[in-house]
Amino acid sequence: MILIFKPFKVGDLIQVNDKLGDVVKLDILYTRIKTFDGRIITMPNGNVSNSDVDNHTMEKYRRIDLKLKFSYDADFNELRKIITTAMRQNPKVVKTLDIDVWMDEIGEYEVKVVARSWEESVEYWPMYCEQLESVTKTLDQAGIEIPYPR
Repeated sequence: MILIFKPFKVGDLIQVNDKLGDVVKLDILYTRIKTFDGRIITMPNGNVSNSDVDNHTMEKYRRIDLKLKFSYDADFNELRKIITTAMRQNPKVVKTLDIDVWMDEIGEYEVKVVARSWEESVEYWPMYCEQLESVTKTLDQAGIEIPYPR
């Protein structure tokens, strides 16, 4: 069934039954993936076709969601401007898709914010880390602190 419906191909990043890795071999009986820590996992195609398969690279673009927390005293409009500017500076951000910064939740000690940008799927993990680092540095430079429970 996998060879007929082709839910993934060699080179795709997939997750099956809590196993995440790049497909390195696909034949009539088995699928082999290579994990980020260098292990090769061989899975019988019968098990794979009876499981949920999350193909992380099937779509060209993937959205990064950064979950951030701020003090109630922070100016949300200023936060939005700072975060958007920091995320937009990365040259690998997809320029044709919007960067969004929204208030996500009001917590007991903080306001929770989600910041979203779009990247090419193959760049997701490096870009996630780059975006988080860039936003953190930019907020530090602006003197905005992460709240602590009081």
